[in-house]
Amino acid sequence: RELLAQTDRGAERLAVARLRRDVLLQLDQALIDAGITQAELGKRLGKSRSAVNQVFSGDGNVRIETLALYLHALGKELVLTQRPSSDVDQAAEVTATTPSLM
Repeated sequence: RELLAQTDRGAERLAVARLRRDVLLQLDQALIDAGITQAELGKRLGKSRSAVNQVFSGDGNVRIETLALYLHALGKELVLTQRPSSDVDQAAEVTATTPSLM
């Protein structure tokens, strides 16, 4: 990860990966909070379980509209915040260099 972040292209790829991870975590949490399965969500949306699974596994690019519809079906909305990318890079450095206490 450290080597990847040293180039502009690598830093961009890490930013995309972080956002994808964060969005998928939020979507997973919404499903857990709703107490339903992906198959049940598919029924609510009129989609197959396979189609729902593709979204939850991060396959391809999920449209913002699709994300909003999924979250709405789960009774949620996503609220985004932004921060300077330097804050993220510094946090990653601290995480990467802080020895584990365990």
